Amino acid sequence: MRTKSLIPEKGDSLISRWFHSLKTATYSLLRAFRQPIILRPMAWFFLAQITVSNLSTVMFYYQTEVLNLDASFLGLHVLLDG
Repeated sequence: MRTKSLIPEKGDSLISRWFHSLKTATYSLLRAFRQPIILRPMAWFFLAQITVSNLSTVMFYYQTEVLNLDASFLGLHVLLDG
């Protein structure tokens, strides 16, 4: 039984090499998304976006309670950007 190598050979067509590159990148991205350090914040932002119509209050909670940023620091940041 013959198995195809994971590394494209020189004789492979451009489409075949492109597909292999896309497949490799997709698997790498999925592996990264499975890591808790990436998955948890992504899940939090996703759930916040679909459940809360005004995300600014949720973001304020996340920044003050989870990231432990001071509310006065966030207020100063808004004044400087505004």
